Amino acid sequence: MSSRVLCVQSRSHSPQRFFSVQRPNYYQFHAGIYFDLSIGALTKWTSPSLRVMSITQDPQAQQMRTGFAQPLVFFNFQPFLDLSISRTACNITSLRLRVPGRDVTAFLAAAPNAFPSLARLGLSTGSVRGGQLNKVLSRFDRLEHLALDNCPFLSYRDPEDWVSLGRECALVGVQKAKAREKAIKAWWANNAPVITEGNVGQQAGAPRKAKSGRKGLAAATISIRGANAPSVPVAGPSVASSAEDSTAEEEALLEALQRNLSIRVAPRPTKLRTLTLSAPTPIEAEQDADDSDDNTNDSLEVYREKFTEGWNSGIATLGAIWARMKALNAGRSIVVRLTLGAGPEMPGPKGLRRIEEEYWAELEQGSYPAPSLCFAGLKAIGHAENCGHRATVHRWHDKDFLDM
Repeated sequence: MSSRVLCVQSRSHSPQRFFSVQRPNYYQFHAGIYFDLSIGALTKWTSPSLRVMSITQDPQAQQMRTGFAQPLVFFNFQPFLDLSISRTACNITSLRLRVPGRDVTAFLAAAPNAFPSLARLGLSTGSVRGGQLNKVLSRFDRLEHLALDNCPFLSYRDPEDWVSLGRECALVGVQKAKAREKAIKAWWANNAPVITEGNVGQQAGAPRKAKSGRKGLAAATISIRGANAPSVPVAGPSVASSAEDSTAEEEALLEALQRNLSIRVAPRPTKLRTLTLSAPTPIEAEQDADDSDDNTNDSLEVYREKFTEGWNSGIATLGAIWARMKALNAGRSIVVRLTLGAGPEMPGPKGLRRIEEEYWAELEQGSYPAPSLCFAGLKAIGHAENCGHRATVHRWHDKDFLDM
């Protein structure tokens, strides 16, 4: 099936929309016509002037789904990874990427400092599954609004599952902090013998040199596995320009490691304010067709309450973790924080900063209300108060969420 593209560009807003045509054919597939190069062209822009980017593919029409697959607009999602750490992406605060039935999150959230300014993300209609939610929230520290309408990742009918979901969302920073602690411990075990007093500054974050000689299969530099898996560059423009670089901080942490102090990473609370998604049909609504609307509304309200219960439990756990870390013996450990955008993959002490009293006060006195959940989807009615649809629709300069 072929598609046509409408591309409009301005200084601060770049929408691209792919419309499904009404006459199905496989010309695009046989001719190898895809739009990967258009994303590559955006990556090469030298001016970080874009604030809003929208790339959407319309879902296949219902009457055409039998016998024809959803057309492939992009052959490979690697260009999205390259875009995420490019100079173009530095100031993008709103990103909408709809590719029906395909999962692009593994590429969007693969690299440290990917889309470092991102506050609004729309992945509706994609094949986003449960494990990817934590990955998205963990990677994009500034994310406030997340849209996952018509994504198949939720199958939670049991209200208690929504407690778990809320708790996981609140504690996403804990998993990231533990991964960073494990990474720096492993890095120090490999690099401690080669770091000396004379070259502390030069060795911070530098990997050990590979041994010379013939390499076996386990050390091969290329692989035929996972040809469509993300390939993360060693560094990108946004990684170098957006991280809170401080050689003095890195040297201080290296000296702490040399004194056998343990590095503990305080988890950062998520900034998520709204989450829009498609909830599964409640069992009660399927069993009683006469009162299906009432049952559905009641169940959705229960889902919200249970999600909030789990979220509040997670925030309470965060508070307990902060209290324990603040009380740690300074002679045996040093507590640090991750800078915004830094990930567990960053080498050595990069992306880590020592915590001052002001930061502890900010964490302890902060307010962390549960995100607003909206199950209305891409339609005009039934939206929750202060939902993510209403908070972001003006960013896209259209009314798609009202008429799809």
